[in-house]
Amino acid sequence: MKPSRYSFWPCLYLAITTLSACEFGEQGGVTLKPKDDSLQGHVPPPGEEPELEPIAILSHSAKCLQLAPQDYPQMNSPARIEAWNCKAEIPFQGWHVTDKQEIMSTNGQCLSLGDYAGDGFNVTAATCTGFRDQKWDINEQTGTINNNQEYQLCLGIQFVNLEKDGDLIQLLPCHGKESQQWKMVPLKRKTISSAQNTSLKINIEPKPEGPPLGATPIINGWLSAEWSLEPVGSHYRIRNYWKPDQFLHIEYGNLQSGPAHHYWLSGQWTLIRQSDGSDGTYSFRSAWKADIYIGLDENQNLRAGNFSELVDGSTEWRIQDVNP
Repeated sequence: MKPSRYSFWPCLYLAITTLSACEFGEQGGVTLKPKDDSLQGHVPPPGEEPELEPIAILSHSAKCLQLAPQDYPQMNSPARIEAWNCKAEIPFQGWHVTDKQEIMSTNGQCLSLGDYAGDGFNVTAATCTGFRDQKWDINEQTGTINNNQEYQLCLGIQFVNLEKDGDLIQLLPCHGKESQQWKMVPLKRKTISSAQNTSLKINIEPKPEGPPLGATPIINGWLSAEWSLEPVGSHYRIRNYWKPDQFLHIEYGNLQSGPAHHYWLSGQWTLIRQSDGSDGTYSFRSAWKADIYIGLDENQNLRAGNFSELVDGSTEWRIQDVNP
């Protein structure tokens, strides 16, 4: 079934285009000109049609709604719906919202009440029927997702399990608090390169003898140098693609990549667009400490610091999609 536009698309489109070109490996200072806040914002990538692309559905705690991987390829019905660490562009975390108010997995199954048995019931995915139990009303202002048949009930995570992977998604009486807040965004894999020297990419596997985070040349295809940007209010969390439990944060002073609670401002970044933003160049300013940016020191070490601690121009970073 081909996804199409839906009634609330204009507002969602704005949110999607904001993320898509934002202020954003397995191997697995600073420009001292005044920062013009009028330049904050984002430019959608040319030729992109976000309504045709799968979206991720993020909880307030930056977990992604997913159809259980073991159920996805077999299209088991009913299939389990879970909250799990996000990983950009994996199929069982991809969804479409259709003009019939369905929330459809990329395997073609629809979010459903199934054998509904009252609040606290686990939501599942099943063959799409077009019935009301598979229709959902998405409130962009509150972030809540109500079932069309049981409108007083919302998609939610048990509050004590907000940080837990694998928690099943339930229908619960609507209260609009964190455990029932969701965002729909197109999560893409990104590289973050120095605007001064694009061969230098932020990654978590720079050198065996060096720190576990740096901006260095990489071998093409290193997942350790790939990131996704996840919105939290007006800020973003920067999650590593290779190790999805790692975020860039300054909770302990120095810039590091590691686990970060969703409520840590130290792990959230404001993206400041540079110039006209057409080349995807942005600065990352801490949401916790407004004078702290991600940049390079005089030894080309990646760090978070104020303007006097960083090389002029080194806080400008080019954010680019990873080509599939």
